[in-house]
Amino acid sequence: CSRGNDSFRHAMKEIAARMSLYRFRQSALVFAFAAFVSGCTLTREVPLADCEISRADVVSKLELRPFVDTAMGGVCTEDSGWLRDTALPVLVPDAVDIQTLEPGNLGIVLGELIRSNVINSCKSLVRQLEATQQVRLNESGVTILSRNVPAGQTRTVSADVAIVGAYNLERGRLTLTLRRIRLADSTIETIRSSSLKWACMKPPVVAPRFRQEIS
Repeated sequence: CSRGNDSFRHAMKEIAARMSLYRFRQSALVFAFAAFVSGCTLTREVPLADCEISRADVVSKLELRPFVDTAMGGVCTEDSGWLRDTALPVLVPDAVDIQTLEPGNLGIVLGELIRSNVINSCKSLVRQLEATQQVRLNESGVTILSRNVPAGQTRTVSADVAIVGAYNLERGRLTLTLRRIRLADSTIETIRSSSLKWACMKPPVVAPRFRQEIS
């Protein structure tokens, strides 16, 4: 009987120890989950200087190629019959700033990336043309193919379709709008837009990180 009592007490101690270990693991999981949620909640935006980036240099840190690829999504695949209907190159000028209606350095870079995407995704030849020569944007942002060029400056462009980009650079956001235009009558056939957001974010423990998000 004494041995039976000892075995019973030993079994109860073992059960109690296992329950204690189970509760400890459960508490640890709850604590880890709470710390994770708290860390996500406490992550906050801080000045770009905390990420060692100046406002003048922020554009050079942006991932522009995937951003342009996202904006170009559907321009070649939607109603792709237009690609089969023309053997002429696609006219792709540099992108223009909607505020100044001029390309600027950023517009030139965006234009190169757009042309690269047209060649690789649309499988089409590309004709480059400065936006200020033949393409105009009015103040409301509507794309117009200007045919009223000064005498002596007319230029024949062999193309049926143009893909024209306009961008808007704001604090923490870059927006690119692309229009596929039928040159015969200046009809806008497709409009696509994409935004690139960025910020310097500070988690509660680790160092600040420069984050980008494409939508």
